[in-house]
Amino acid sequence: MKVKITYTPEQENAAQATLNALRAMFPAARVHESAKKAGVSAVFLTVTKPEKPHNTK
Repeated sequence: MKVKITYTPEQENAAQATLNALRAMFPAARVHESAKKAGVSAVFLTVTKPEKPHNTK
């Protein structure tokens, strides 16, 4: 499962709260952020199956 959260500076608190809730539900998820472009930021959360964690084949 992949979740992308895009937000403006005014929405940063709501985006962080959403990310915190998702991290609580999926503690092993990988999170990374994109560079800000035109005032819009993005955070990506990737959840893998427990039997296939990240960096394995």
